[in-house]
Order: sequence, then structure tokens, then C-alpha cells
Amino acid sequence: MNDGIDNKKLESCMLELYGNPLLTQGTITTKIRYLTISGLPIVFFSSKNFFPRDLIDKDIQLFLELDERHYVRQGGHVDPIRWSVGLYLTKYKTEIKEDADRMPPDRSRVVHKDGKILGVPQWDRVIKKLRLLSMNSMEWIQRTKMCRLGWSGTSRRDLNIAVGYPLTHSQRRFLLDYIEVYHISPDRIYIDDYSSSKRTGTVKRQLGLQFF
Repeated sequence: MNDGIDNKKLESCMLELYGNPLLTQGTITTKIRYLTISGLPIVFFSSKNFFPRDLIDKDIQLFLELDERHYVRQGGHVDPIRWSVGLYLTKYKTEIKEDADRMPPDRSRVVHKDGKILGVPQWDRVIKKLRLLSMNSMEWIQRTKMCRLGWSGTSRRDLNIAVGYPLTHSQRRFLLDYIEVYHISPDRIYIDDYSSSKRTGTVKRQLGLQFF
């Protein structure tokens, strides 16, 4: 973990909570929020059944404002990140702190103690970074290499795809099948490409959309 956060473990926490490898046709397909690098869909409904408070420590719920008193829904793409970060902190808090304690203090910010100027402990920086991550779907897809999906499922059948990297083979295969099964017209597919290959249109070519 070069910055104190393990991206693979973040992904595993989201998979544990919301991974759904066995999708059936129907309304559930409109609730796919992300696609992992291995092509597994992340499904999230804005209902209490999808708020796993029993799996997340109370102090972490308070820190991320997931407790019932403070929780405000942020939408289908942000909310699963918040709960996944909460599970990540619950499961790996000790490990994260131990790794952070082995890192040198953050000298870009200082605190004054007993007349000395000290760097801020990395643990403080890491948990604040996780809190910011929990509200930022773009940083999430950059970290985990997932792609973010949004499908209206209406007569317009608009499909929105946001990526931070070129699609993996599994992601590409899932999306091509998805587009075919649900008869989504190429001119109704919108791609937000934040990858370094945006100028070359790699993602559009991967989906056969380079002429649209």
C-alpha cells in the first residue's frame, strides 16, 4: 500500500456487500452501479436492506456518517462506496494503522507539541483520505479500476459508462453482452473516459463505438 490504502481490499469489501455474479433479466439490471475488473456487477438498491450497519463498527459509522442519526443518502453510485469503505475500515483498521505507523510523518502539515514542531501522523492522513474517498465515485474508479455504469432502463435505454482505465477483457465482454441483450442503440451509449488513453479513443474502440 503506497499511500496506506489497499485498493484490492477496498474492491473485495464492495464485492462482499454488493457483488452479484448471477443476474437475472428484469429491473435489477438497472441497479448495476459498477463493474469490477473481473467483470462482476455491483448491484445497489437505495433501501435499508442494502445498509449493512450490523457489519460496520459503531465508531466507524459515526466517522463516515453512516449511523441512522446522521445518514443522508447520496445516490446509487456514492452510497455503495460509503458502506464499502466502512466495511474496509472495520475489517482492516488494525492493519491499516500498523502500516500507517511505519510510514514517516506527513511533513506537509505540522502540529505543535511541547514546543516542538512535528509532522502529522500518517494514520490521521489515511483515515481522512478514506473519508473523502467514500464520497467520490471518480476517485473510486481510478483506485479500483472498476467502471461506473448508469442505465435508465426506460424506453430511451441510455447507458452511461465512466472509466478511469481501458476496459479489461472481462469488463468488455460483459458490456458487449449487456448492450446486445438489452438492445441498446450505439447512439444511446455515453462514455466518460478519464483514462490516459482518452485521446486515442481506446474504450470506444473496445465497444465498437468509434464511429458514433
